[in-house]
Amino acid sequence: MIRALPLILLSLSLAPFGSTAHAATPLVTAEYVLQNGSSTPSFTPGDPNLRLAQTFTPLVAGILDGIGVTLTENGVLPPSVTVTITETSSGQPSGTLGSAIISAPALTNTATLFTADFSGQGINLNTGTLYAIVLSPSPPGGYSWNGDNPGSYAGGNYFFSNDAGSNWNDSTIEADRGFRVTVIPEPSSTLLLSLSTLAIAIRRRS
Repeated sequence: MIRALPLILLSLSLAPFGSTAHAATPLVTAEYVLQNGSSTPSFTPGDPNLRLAQTFTPLVAGILDGIGVTLTENGVLPPSVTVTITETSSGQPSGTLGSAIISAPALTNTATLFTADFSGQGINLNTGTLYAIVLSPSPPGGYSWNGDNPGSYAGGNYFFSNDAGSNWNDSTIEADRGFRVTVIPEPSSTLLLSLSTLAIAIRRRS
């Protein structure tokens, strides 16, 4: 077993850079699941400057794969919903990293998670860094981003803006929106996990 160890380590170190890296399973790096859905800030065609945001902190570093948001209908269904991820400054949304579209979401009056595909954009998320998910109006339709009031997500907070994101207001009631962020783990993270698993197996055999 000891003689084979260098070959095993070599294969593990090369694997993340081969074809298997592209087939890696996305991991949930941040999420808030609705508890009661008591808070439903909504977009309407008559309020084009409203923006809603939820900040979050990744638990796993990697390349952004998708962002899910919990939505319900509000009048005429929107043709699409644009999901934007931003950096933050002083805890508030600032500096766009990328956007993706949820096309023709089949919204109902039941809160449902709809996911925007960010794969292929190469957006790296780091652990311990605060990011923001931002939603904007989608005329001529309307929709609601469901959440809890108060919420219990410890890694971020809900914000809103009435001037298209020029100024952001922190939720004084500590509400949170329903969301899920997934990433493809960094190769180094996958390698460390593999080596840790191998080390445990070796100790059990010895």
